[in-house]
Amino acid sequence: MQNMKKPKTFRGLYLNDTITAYVFIAPFMILMTIWFYYPVFSSFIISLNKVSSFNYFDRTFIGLENYINTLKDEGFRKSLANSMIITAFCVPIQTFLALVVAACLNSIEKLKGFFRTLYYLPYITSAVAVTLVFMGIFVQKDGIATRLFSIIGFRNVSWFADMDYAMPFLIMLIIWTNIGFYTVIYLAGLQSISKELYEASEVDGANFIQRFLHITIPMLKPVTFFVILTGVINALQIFEQPYALAGGDPQRMGGPGTATTTMTIYFFRKFYVEFDAGAGCAAAIMIFVIILAFSVVQKLILERKERA
Repeated sequence: MQNMKKPKTFRGLYLNDTITAYVFIAPFMILMTIWFYYPVFSSFIISLNKVSSFNYFDRTFIGLENYINTLKDEGFRKSLANSMIITAFCVPIQTFLALVVAACLNSIEKLKGFFRTLYYLPYITSAVAVTLVFMGIFVQKDGIATRLFSIIGFRNVSWFADMDYAMPFLIMLIIWTNIGFYTVIYLAGLQSISKELYEASEVDGANFIQRFLHITIPMLKPVTFFVILTGVINALQIFEQPYALAGGDPQRMGGPGTATTTMTIYFFRKFYVEFDAGAGCAAAIMIFVIILAFSVVQKLILERKERA
């Protein structure tokens, strides 16, 4: 009887579970610290100094001067406006199209996997490769789209070299690249909706539009929130497409002129072309704050709607 082990108390079990939980989350937290928290913190420190991209140790503390100069810079304001235009057009259009395409795919029985993969391909393919394909269709003289537009009267249109067409061209490219990803997300959401809800509504005499408006859309609210949130984040940090359209030339990026200069392009120029690490990090921190603000506002709106 003396050798029998005493049963563990509730406190002992709780401590063991807590230690086990910390052991499991420790690798994730370590990686988050290395790849997220430390870069953000170090970027903020650099942004408070006048420092070259070549030598981080040779720095002069100047406080918020980099932030003030960035806000006064016409180039930054233009890049901010361009990023907002891209977000305002890309997010609603790609969300709507993804929902429509997903609904169509969900209604077919045969070859659903094939079409889902087909729509998803542009997203999983390198953004540079997708951009080059898009340029081959629209920019090259013998491109399919170029020939079609020439038939209806649009001859010798320089889609990316013209100030009036560069931004619409970039928006089309971004939507075409992203729509497959959001289609797959919506398709997963549609397949999770119980068919019994649709069957019950049919018994009550609801038509397709009524079922779509009163069952499908409300049930997809969490999915739509995710699609909009990720769409906003992606739109605000667009970089690969303007980079590829300029052929990787830092001097041409964001062109023609500043027609397609986004906030990330502005940051790239400051950091890697002008070699002003302080101003570049200030721009990066401001981009981070803007994206964070959008995310928080969207989350608050969703929570308010759920309470209503």
